[in-house]
Amino acid sequence: MVSWYRPVTALDNLLLASTNKTTMGRMLLAAAATWLLLTSALQWWPYVDVPPTGSSTTPLYNSSAYPDLYYVGLTGVYVDGEEVAGIPAGTFDLQSNGSGGVFLSTTMSVTYLLSDAYSLVREAFASKISAQPYSTGSLDPLCYVNSSVNVPELTLAFDVDVKMELNEANYFFKYNDGESEIQCLTVLPSVGASVLGSLLQTGTTMIYDLERGQLTLASEAPAASLAMAGALAVWVVRLLI
Repeated sequence: MVSWYRPVTALDNLLLASTNKTTMGRMLLAAAATWLLLTSALQWWPYVDVPPTGSSTTPLYNSSAYPDLYYVGLTGVYVDGEEVAGIPAGTFDLQSNGSGGVFLSTTMSVTYLLSDAYSLVREAFASKISAQPYSTGSLDPLCYVNSSVNVPELTLAFDVDVKMELNEANYFFKYNDGESEIQCLTVLPSVGASVLGSLLQTGTTMIYDLERGQLTLASEAPAASLAMAGALAVWVVRLLI
């Protein structure tokens, strides 16, 4: 059976409670406040017989501790085509006891990476942006205020050499509150597990084949999805600073 994504919630509160409560609490509030808007940006259907043209497929994994979640094998993070170096081996692995790993969520707007990986990804972005970030701590959100920022490209690599090339709107948003131009990377640090949030998924067709244990990706979703994601980002960035 080929089935589209069903919402997941089992680890959401666990991750938020175990990280920076101020920042993460704001992110949870943003996710809750924009759920109705998000359901317009993400589209899913019950069955797909033929994978879209140009799609690629990577394995799905299950956790013995959280059987309702869908995990993927994240093997690398690329910023402007360069792999982020120094991420400890096994950082994104799903452990035999069901802990760790990288799962997908439609109930959380932003993406969370284990802190060891996040600090390096943040550093990679900051090194390619000439402006001074709003806060310089290695685990702080990466935001810029009143700066013209050329945003680097972000690509995720998964098992069996599958690449997910993302649009800027998937991971970096700009918002004007009337006084300041605020621009933030919508990736944050976590402990325990990593999460690929709904903003990151928006604009990508994602087909979950539960019988075969496969996730098929295709970048042919309607452009309107990213436009809707842009509106969602206003809420996220409001609460990030």
